Amino acid sequence: LHSFMFIFVNVFCYYISIKKFKVFEVDRISPNVKWPWEEEDKTIWKTMKKKSLYVLLHHHLFLTPLFSVMDYYLNGFTFRFEMETLPSTFEILWQVLVFMIFDDLLFTLGHMILHLKWLYPHIHKLHHEHYNPVAFSAEYDHWAEFSLGLVSSGAMPRIIGRRCHFLTVIIWLIMRSLEVQEDHCGYEFKWSPFRLV
Repeated sequence: LHSFMFIFVNVFCYYISIKKFKVFEVDRISPNVKWPWEEEDKTIWKTMKKKSLYVLLHHHLFLTPLFSVMDYYLNGFTFRFEMETLPSTFEILWQVLVFMIFDDLLFTLGHMILHLKWLYPHIHKLHHEHYNPVAFSAEYDHWAEFSLGLVSSGAMPRIIGRRCHFLTVIIWLIMRSLEVQEDHCGYEFKWSPFRLV
């Protein structure tokens, strides 16, 4: 699910950036800055694209499945799956709100730690190699940072456990994936629900 959302959002963002639709261009964060693929020196973009592909394949084909298998063996199926126990709208809203607050707290704390002088060059510096944000730069990061993101977004649903329906977890993970990529896509959409968060 995570990888599918990642690919979908990246294809969408790349498409609207190369087509330069006026409806989206008004929301461009840096309209006077060229996209990385528009730069005159194409070697920088080719190098970053190749490095990014390697990192993203590692994250999506190795780390994400590894964490999923580890989670299953450590926790089993901790959520409700039964159709008879589908959550109400209120249940989904309050649980997603709790997930959001908890994840934001963990992410902010983790991000502050990753910016410490002695730690930054070893882990978080990789994420900042993309000087002009594009959607896939959201997950262009060190394996430890990516793992921290997986843990922070999945921790609270595990804590709630059987009181949480799997549908709520799916909704939360879709929202989280969309929000992270929108933060890095180079646009600040006025109509985005994530601007409220």
